[in-house]
This record gives sequence, C-alpha cells and structure tokens, in this order.
Amino acid sequence: MDIKEILNKYPKKKEYILEILHEIQDKEPCQYLSNDSLKQVANHLNVSLAQVHGVVGYYSMFSTKPRSKYLIRACKSPICSLMGGETVIDSVKASLDRHFPDKSAQANFTIEETECLGQCSESPCLMLNQAVYGNLTPEKIDSLILELKASL
Repeated sequence: MDIKEILNKYPKKKEYILEILHEIQDKEPCQYLSNDSLKQVANHLNVSLAQVHGVVGYYSMFSTKPRSKYLIRACKSPICSLMGGETVIDSVKASLDRHFPDKSAQANFTIEETECLGQCSESPCLMLNQAVYGNLTPEKIDSLILELKASL
C-alpha cells in the first residue's frame, strides 16, 4: 500500500495525524517516516511540515531514520526503571554480542528507548516490532534473542 492509499482512507482533519503516521511507518519496510511521506501528510491535512515534524519529534515511537528488520524498544518509564528497566538495553546488547558475534548480523537489530509502553504491571518490558514482552530478566531477554536467531 502506498502513502496516497493510506492518506485517502482518512478525513483531511489533523486529529487523524497519529493514526496516519503510525500506518505509514508500519507499512514502510524500514519502519520509519521519510521526509517525502511527512510532506504528503502535511499536504493532506493542510498543516505545515513543521507541525508534522513536531508531532514526529515529540512521540518516541516515530522515527525519521531507517530501522532494521527487528526493532527493539526498551521502556524507560519511571515504573520500568524502578523495576530494573535500566538493565534491559544492556541485557539485549550482551545477548546480541553472545549470540551474534559477527557484528554484521547485528545489523538486523535496532535498539531504541521509548517513553512508555503502557505495561506498568509487567515492568520491566520491551517491545519487539509489535509484540510486547514483560517481567523481563536477563534470562528471558536471552531466550528471546535465541528465538530470533533461529528465525534468521
């Protein structure tokens, strides 16, 4: 589905900006929003490009840079941090180093921090593409990376 098809599904009202941006980013193989797509959204909604960039810059789930096949988002909310979330990224990186010693294979992974995944009852958590994993420990993270290795 191209961007024009996505835009045509939505009324030309700026309250649809988040849904539009999410759908465009989700359909993009590299999971990001290109400058061209942002211009098309601005034109469709009759808002300035700066307003669209403002929305994209505010929400940590959006990116203007291409990402890898596997997007790992670590929650950095206060609750996740209190429950050990500050170690999630370190555990992911250590597991990737252990199971993918060839750094070129690690290019399949993009690791990001995000403000909140809304899973406070399962802190700490991370999101792998569209799936959320909670109550994480270094062992659970290692198992997840091993599952991904088997699928590559």
